Amino acid sequence: MPLFYRFILFVIIPFWGQSISATSLVSFLGQSTNCHQRSPLGNEELRSHLASTIGAGDRDRLVNQLLQNTERSTKTCNQPNLEDQAICQFGEDRYLRYLYLLSRFNINASPLQNIPTMGDGRQIPGSAIGEFSIEQLDTIIAGSNDVRGYLLPLDTTMPLFYLAPPFSRGSAGFNPRGEPPFFMVAQSNTLGEPGIQSFQDKVLFVHELCHIGAFSRNRLDFSEEWQRLGNWENSSPRPSERFEPTSYQSSHYPTREFRERMLSAARAGDTERVEALRGEFEVLEQNAQNFFVSDYGFSSIAEDFAESCTAHRYGVRQFQGESAVIRGKLEFVQNRLFRGHSFNAGGSGCNNEELESTSSGSSTTEQEI
Repeated sequence: MPLFYRFILFVIIPFWGQSISATSLVSFLGQSTNCHQRSPLGNEELRSHLASTIGAGDRDRLVNQLLQNTERSTKTCNQPNLEDQAICQFGEDRYLRYLYLLSRFNINASPLQNIPTMGDGRQIPGSAIGEFSIEQLDTIIAGSNDVRGYLLPLDTTMPLFYLAPPFSRGSAGFNPRGEPPFFMVAQSNTLGEPGIQSFQDKVLFVHELCHIGAFSRNRLDFSEEWQRLGNWENSSPRPSERFEPTSYQSSHYPTREFRERMLSAARAGDTERVEALRGEFEVLEQNAQNFFVSDYGFSSIAEDFAESCTAHRYGVRQFQGESAVIRGKLEFVQNRLFRGHSFNAGGSGCNNEELESTSSGSSTTEQEI
């Protein structure tokens, strides 16, 4: 019997970009290439796609999922059928995008869905849940389409919430017991703005989906092969900390050792030693760039995996001349998450229009909706 994971994705707006450092792959890709999103899908395209892919019975079932908890709504909608009810509640623009995300990717972004209980028994207060803007939904759709067939669709429906202030900050994490459900908190301040920033927000969304991809494949980011590729070692003898990122340190970036030496020198009042260690640390950071696709990947075994996954999807051509370690990591995610496919970077270096495969089979395009 297959394992079914309930994935709970909390997208916290308006602080999405702040959870990733300025030296992450997200920033690097946006700054080093002329990255712009392709035009978002219009309502006519969405209607056409939905009409050709969803039968009447399935549509009612999906719309019911969008309208699970209308008691939280401030609108009074007494419409003759479910679809008219949904359009009254959300407006047609949002309704089409909610239905597209649910039918195509198994992502429910409706603010009127049932609120799931997290692994520790807590539940999000209904008053915290707001609505995504059209621009935000278009960014989420664009990122989802970029990994369709690989990280999406999910086996079970993933709730996706917009949390309004003051519930506007949080962190990504798993159930403390390391069991489902998985919940993710992303933070943004510019989601949906045109140009380079909208591309960065799309990439950040995919970065978080890479975490989910690792989780749903028996914690691929903690697998023995991934540990070996990155020289990650678990310093904790406790089995309960097997999936605790802070328990791992890479010999390519031994920060724990440096912290201990720095603290020892500081406690002894040896300022010369402290300054010398700072110089060594700068050299260490520089050398680490030969082993990680981004500075943010230094931070933990899980972020190393998610950044490498994102690099494969959007920036693999920029890393082809890098070290054997980086190439090994990119090949690992290519084979384990992307079924042997690599991605052609278009003229901009990031609008990847075509997939090419290193395995048997023909290439596919991403122009379909």
